[in-house]
Amino acid sequence: MKNIIHFFRDVPGIIAARRKPDGKRPCVGLAVSDAWPDRYQFRRLPYDLALAREGARIVTFSPGNLLDEEEKFRQLNGLVVAGGEDVHPSHYGSDIAFSGGINLERDRLELRLIEKAIIHRMPLLCICRGAQLLAVWAGGKLESHDEDEWKTKHHTNPLWRFRRHSITLMPNSRLRSIYKKDLMKVNSFHHQAITGTGKLVIAAMWEKRMIEGVELPGDNFVVGVQWHPELLALFDPRHQALFTAFVKASRTTLNMIQSPD
Repeated sequence: MKNIIHFFRDVPGIIAARRKPDGKRPCVGLAVSDAWPDRYQFRRLPYDLALAREGARIVTFSPGNLLDEEEKFRQLNGLVVAGGEDVHPSHYGSDIAFSGGINLERDRLELRLIEKAIIHRMPLLCICRGAQLLAVWAGGKLESHDEDEWKTKHHTNPLWRFRRHSITLMPNSRLRSIYKKDLMKVNSFHHQAITGTGKLVIAAMWEKRMIEGVELPGDNFVVGVQWHPELLALFDPRHQALFTAFVKASRTTLNMIQSPD
């Protein structure tokens, strides 16, 4: 009941996050699918809520609306790449089987956005599929764990079950500094996983069996997580910490843009 009350309390913030810029709130791009149910906001709302709580303004990117991609990108102070369909194996030179839906146009769009965000040193937060796509951008590889019963049990769960598993946050990682703990419980709704990180470093692991978090070395905020913090934050404020850190980094970008030479 308490969580429901908190949600309705935050609704005005979600509405405000979609309004025109006022020069005070960092503008965050949210890259999502154009397929059902994403296009009808069902999966976007938790992202909207987590970002709105931190005072961000949100601009959506999806494959069905590419005409103003450049204009919208120029507004951004940060970018979030959300979960969704499988990443097509052709992007990382593989022919592995995949059992989820694919969206080649979304793959291409988000790979472009990731590239531009990193070139412009823009804070970047990639979630689930987004983390996998970040790894592909970095030259990494993915695998399907549909045939591994143990991995499937812990990582491919119906959304309503909210099964959690423990992960280890790597010492000296950005994720470790954000959550301020070595172990934490997270959720999972995926059947592809990162096996090669390319230019990224591993920031979190599950039982030495699966990569759960990746980061790009350096000062810029570039983080990918395999779990869904936007859903966990609905019920557990401790998981809001990742969005707090990301929007803080985006606000720093906004302040740098507004500062005189």
